[in-house]
Amino acid sequence: MASALEQFRRLEAAGVRVVTVPGNHDEITCADSVYRERASEWPGLLVQSPVKVGKYGRRSG
Repeated sequence: MASALEQFRRLEAAGVRVVTVPGNHDEITCADSVYRERASEWPGLLVQSPVKVGKYGRRSG
């Protein structure tokens, strides 16, 4: 069975944009997080920091 990263690569190769948002069970803030360990090879977009979104979907600072 192919790994999740291999599957993500297949999706990207097929033109499907992959966006990964780490959850709270394997947080990117954990030192041994798979997201941190493999960020440089992660297919698609790996969200690595939160962005505040205000009312009506506008970014807030």
